[in-house]
Amino acid sequence: MERRNINRGFKKLHVWNDAVTLYAMTCKILSGFPFELKKTVGNCIDSSHSIIRNIAEGNSRRSVKEYIHFLYIALGSSGEYHSCICSFLAASQITKVEFD
Repeated sequence: MERRNINRGFKKLHVWNDAVTLYAMTCKILSGFPFELKKTVGNCIDSSHSIIRNIAEGNSRRSVKEYIHFLYIALGSSGEYHSCICSFLAASQITKVEFD
C-alpha cells in the first residue's frame, strides 16, 4: 500500500538530508567517549538531532512565518553543535579529520 501523506516534503530538502548525515556521523564519532563525558556527548548529539527535528517541525506548520521561525531554531542548534565540536577538537578529544 502506497503512503499518501504529502506533508513530508522536508525529506526532499538537501539541508535536511545533510543534517541526517551529520547526526549519523556525530553518533559514530562520539560513541567511543568515556562515561565521564556522556552528558557532554549527549548534548552534542542532541544539538545535531535538533537540527533535523526543527526543519521537519517547521515544514509541518501552516504558515511561512512559523516555518522560518523553526529554521532559525535549527540554525541556533547548528551553532550549538559547532561549538561542541570545536571544544572537542580543542581538548584533543577528536582528531582534525573527525572534525572536518
